[in-house]
Amino acid sequence: MNGASTTVVTTVHAPREWFFYWFLSVDLPKIMHRYGILPSVVSTRDQTGPMYQAGSTRVIQFSDGSTAVEEITSCDPPSRVIYRVGQVTSMFRHLVREGRAQITFLQSPTGGTSVEWRYTFYGHNWAATLLLRPLVSTLWRGFLQSTLSRAKQLAEPVAPSHSP
Repeated sequence: MNGASTTVVTTVHAPREWFFYWFLSVDLPKIMHRYGILPSVVSTRDQTGPMYQAGSTRVIQFSDGSTAVEEITSCDPPSRVIYRVGQVTSMFRHLVREGRAQITFLQSPTGGTSVEWRYTFYGHNWAATLLLRPLVSTLWRGFLQSTLSRAKQLAEPVAPSHSP
């Protein structure tokens, strides 16, 4: 059975290469705030390398005391990053085996960056995946959209101008 997936898209008025590195280097607590029952990110630790380099990992600490491990599995700067999230300790650990995500950064016709963030959660079994589907399509989708909106608000005022 396939996982439970959602995709969000936004356009950021910033040059693609600049936004790619900015987004993958930003301090997560600045952009990942509480959304409904989903806790905010309060810190990251034990980072092994830049998050735009395949093989880099870090532990994400959430406001409810839970953690998850994020690992970059593939990166093609400034176009795409693919990563997985596992070792989830939150209440969702009973449902989620792992999450896999791909963020694609495309040059938009207006000179900014079109960002597409696709996330898929895989349950421990088919029943867990069925339970995850409505949560991912509503809560997780909202969390991702909220995160991208916050990133856009922070990045656009400090982005270099995009001269032709």
